[in-house]
Amino acid sequence: SACTVIDPGERGVRYNFGSASNDILQPGMHFWFPFVAGAQKFDVQVASLNSRSSSGTKDQQEVTTSVTVNVQIDETQIMNIVKNYGGRQQVVNRVLPLIQESVNATISKFSAEEILTRRSEVKSEIEKLIKEQISKYGVIVHDVSLKDMQYSKEYSDAIERKQIAEQKAKQSEYETQRVTQEAKAAIEKAKSMNVPNDNI
Repeated sequence: SACTVIDPGERGVRYNFGSASNDILQPGMHFWFPFVAGAQKFDVQVASLNSRSSSGTKDQQEVTTSVTVNVQIDETQIMNIVKNYGGRQQVVNRVLPLIQESVNATISKFSAEEILTRRSEVKSEIEKLIKEQISKYGVIVHDVSLKDMQYSKEYSDAIERKQIAEQKAKQSEYETQRVTQEAKAAIEKAKSMNVPNDNI
């Protein structure tokens, strides 16, 4: 075709006789000689990359983590992407394993319990490492979300047993406090009626 339309959420790279030029095509209509020149389009809008991986914690527990990373192609790096990797999909193929590696490396620093109690810190560590790993590929990381974290059945059962035990302990403490308060109230009532404590 002798014409290519670049949409508002896209940028383009002009090709002449099969070789990429240094022209970044902005949104609009672009004309050239057919069979001689053309263009490759790049989506530069924010997109979500989803990754799911199993990792080992510091205390040897298995955690399956689902992560969503909102990324965007840095349009100032489009020419480097074309020359070094070929296109957007090739970059995505390189980035996804790095996201999984970042999650695995971070999870291994924490115990299973720490991942539960220090979730925001875990998220920050993962986001920092992902940014470091994939920025060199011309990708901007906007944010990282931990969508789901699942433990092995054995550990999940252990957590449930611990929670049940804690609930029973709290209930027992509450009952003890209630009985104590009722006894004190009875003593105070007896005193106000001038009834000897021996009769209570």
